[in-house]
Amino acid sequence: MDTDEHVLTVELKTLAIVDLANRENLVDLLGRSGSEERESVHDAIVRQCLHQFQGREIDHTAGFLLLFNRPIDALYFALAYHAELTKLDARFAGGGHHTQTVPIGRVGIHLGEVYLVENNPDDVARGAKPLEVEGLAKPMAARLMSLALGRQTLLTRGAYDLARRAMTHQTKHPQPIEWCHHGAYQFKGVSEPVDVFEAGVEGVAPLTPPPSSKKVRRLTQEEDLAGWRPGAGRDIPHRANWRLSKNLAKKNYGEVWLANHKKTGDPRVFKFCTDPAHLTRLQREVTMFRLMRETLGTRRDINRILDWNFEDAPYFVETEYTKGGNLVDWAEKQGGLNQIPLTKRLEVVAQIADALAAAHSVGVLHKDLKPKNILMTTDLNGEPCPQLNDFGISQFTTKELLQSVNFTVMGFGDQVFDGNSKERGISMYQAPELLQSQPPSVQADIFALGVLLYQMVVGDFKRPLAPGWERSIEDGLLCDDIAEMTDVSPGQRMGSAAEAATRVRYLEDRRRAQHAEREEKEALAHKEAVIEKLNKRRKRVIFTLGALVAVAGFFFFQAQRHRMQANQLLHNAVIERHASELWLDAFETNSLPDEPETVRVLLDRATRLLRNRRLNNPTKAAVGSQLGLAYLRQGHLVEAEQLIQESFEWEQKNYRPKDPRRSRSLTARALLQLERGDHAACEQDLRKAWELASESGKTGVPYRKNVLYALLYLYEKQGNQEQILVIRKRINVEESGPGT
Repeated sequence: MDTDEHVLTVELKTLAIVDLANRENLVDLLGRSGSEERESVHDAIVRQCLHQFQGREIDHTAGFLLLFNRPIDALYFALAYHAELTKLDARFAGGGHHTQTVPIGRVGIHLGEVYLVENNPDDVARGAKPLEVEGLAKPMAARLMSLALGRQTLLTRGAYDLARRAMTHQTKHPQPIEWCHHGAYQFKGVSEPVDVFEAGVEGVAPLTPPPSSKKVRRLTQEEDLAGWRPGAGRDIPHRANWRLSKNLAKKNYGEVWLANHKKTGDPRVFKFCTDPAHLTRLQREVTMFRLMRETLGTRRDINRILDWNFEDAPYFVETEYTKGGNLVDWAEKQGGLNQIPLTKRLEVVAQIADALAAAHSVGVLHKDLKPKNILMTTDLNGEPCPQLNDFGISQFTTKELLQSVNFTVMGFGDQVFDGNSKERGISMYQAPELLQSQPPSVQADIFALGVLLYQMVVGDFKRPLAPGWERSIEDGLLCDDIAEMTDVSPGQRMGSAAEAATRVRYLEDRRRAQHAEREEKEALAHKEAVIEKLNKRRKRVIFTLGALVAVAGFFFFQAQRHRMQANQLLHNAVIERHASELWLDAFETNSLPDEPETVRVLLDRATRLLRNRRLNNPTKAAVGSQLGLAYLRQGHLVEAEQLIQESFEWEQKNYRPKDPRRSRSLTARALLQLERGDHAACEQDLRKAWELASESGKTGVPYRKNVLYALLYLYEKQGNQEQILVIRKRINVEESGPGT
C-alpha cells in the first residue's frame, strides 16, 4: 500500500460527543490545577465506559468525539458514564470539598452519514489521528451536546428510535429507562426543525426540556406544530395518547399513517394534510361521510370516520382501521388475486356494488373507485367484507342536496357543480366522458365498477380494459355484464349499481334460466316440426292455442328472466284433458269462416263453451283461472274478474280448507288486484296462498312456485330491492330442492 494513500469511506454511524457541563465552575472553585485533576478523573471514566461498550475515541480536545456502530451502544455508554460520575459525589463531597466541585457530564448522540478518513502511518507518525470523521453529522452532534443540561443525554430522532427499539429486546441496564420527547428545536445552519429526545434514569437525569442555547433555539408550540410532520414514534397533536407507528401511504394532500393508543394499543388510521391548499379534500370526505351516516345509518360497507381536526395544524381525519388493508393488500396476502376462488371474488364485487348503490341512493358520486380505495375487513363468520373508502374527490349529484343537511358543509365550492372540477381518479378506471371533462354521473361510477369487475374476474389488478378484453372472459353472462357496464356511451350502460350487484350475485340462477330457455327453444323447434305434418287447419289451431296459453303465463313474469314459470303454467293447462278439449273446440267451432280469430274472439268463445259444458268444479276452476289471466293480459278487467272470482268460489266449495290447490285462484285474484293498483290486497292474497301451499310438503311445490313468481312480480313493480333478493333466494331453494 502506498503510504501517501488516504482511505475514505462514507458510512452511517452513531456519533456521541461528551463534555463537562460544569467546567467553568470547577476552574472557579478549584483553580487550574484542581480543575485539571477533576478532568483527568472524568476522562478516565469516559475511556473506561468507552471500552466497555465497544466505542472508539476519535478526538479529545475540550470534550470527546466518540464513534459507535449502533445507537444502543452509545446510549448504554452514556447511561454508564452518568452512573459512574454520580459515584464521585461521595468521593469528592467528603473531606470538606463542596459538592459543586464534582464533575458533571452531558452527552449528545446523533445517527448520521459521515466520511471516515483513515490516515496512512506516516501522517499518524507526524501527529495526525488514525481515523478522522467529517460530515454534517459531526456539528449536529456537537450542537446537540451543547444544548444538554448536566447529567443529560440528548438524542436526535434516528438514534432515539433505533435505541428504544433495541432496548425492548435487551436487558443490559439494571434500572428503568425514561424516554422523553422534548419537541422541536431550530439548529443553526439546519433549515428544518429537529426533534430532540432524552433517555435517562429517573433521579439521575433531569428529564426536562433543555432551554435554548447560542446555536439552538427551542420552538414555541405554535412554531412546532406549524412545521410538524408525521413520523414513526411521534405523538399526534390534539389527540392525547395516540402515537404514530407506520406510514401506510403518501398522497398528494399529505400522508396516511397507522397509529396506536399508548395504553390500549388500539389501532386507528390518520390522514394528515400537510398542504393547506388540499385541505378541502379531507373536509369534503367528512361532509360526505356525515351525509351518508345521517341518511343511511351506520353501514359496515362504508369506512367510518371517527374524528377530525381542521382548526389548527396539523390537520387530520381519523378513521377506523381495517386489518386486511386495501383490496390489493388483501389479495396479496392470499397468494394473489387469481388464487382466490372466483365465487368469492364475485361476492366481493357484489358487496362493493351494494355500497356504491347506497351512496348513489343519497346523491353521492364516488368518482375515484379503484382497488386501493376499497378496504377489507371480515364479518363474524370470517368472510371478507369490503368497505368503500376515500370520498375525498366525491361529489353530490345536485347542489340542492347541500341545502338539506343539518350540519356544516365543508370542502365544496361552486366549481364542484359547474362541470369544471378537474379532480379525477386514476385514468384506468375513469369513464371516457370524464376524460373529456364532462360532468360526472352515476354511470361514471358504474364504468369504474365494470373495470373492477373485469379485473376481479381475470385475477389481475394491473390488466386494463383494452381492446380484445372479451377473449379473456369465458363466461358469456359476465362478458355481457362487463360490456354493458363499460359501454362508451353513458346512456347505454347498466342503469344502477344495485342492478350490477343483483346480476353478479345471482349469476348461477341466470345460468340456469339461460339453459332452460335454450332447452325451451329446442323443444319449441321440435314441436313446430311435428305440427308441420298436420293439416293446415289443425296446424293453425294448435299454434294459436300455444300462443294464447303462453300469453296468460307471460302476463306477470318478464320473459327473459322467468321463462321457467311460463313453462309451468303451460304444463298445468295441458295435463288437464278437459281443458285441452275446451281450447281445441273453441278454435274448431268458428261459425264464420272469414272471421279473424283474434285473441278476444277466441277467449269469448272458450268462455261460452266453459259455461255450457258439464265439467266438474275443479276443471272449471283450473280453466277459469287460465281464461281470467288471459283476459287480464289483454286488459279486459271486467271479464277477468268474473272468471277469476268464479274460479275462486268453485275452489273454496270443492277443496278442503288446507288443500294447496286453493292457492291457484288466490294467486290469480292477487294478480288482478295488482293490475288495479291495489298492492296491499295483492300481497295479502299472496300471503294466504303461500300459507296454503307451504303446508303441503312436496305436493305444494308447483303452487309455491306460482306464488313466489307472483310475489317477485309485485316487488319488482314496487322496486323493493330487499324483498326481491329474499324472494329470489326462496325461488332458488324451491327450484333446486327435492321434489321439484
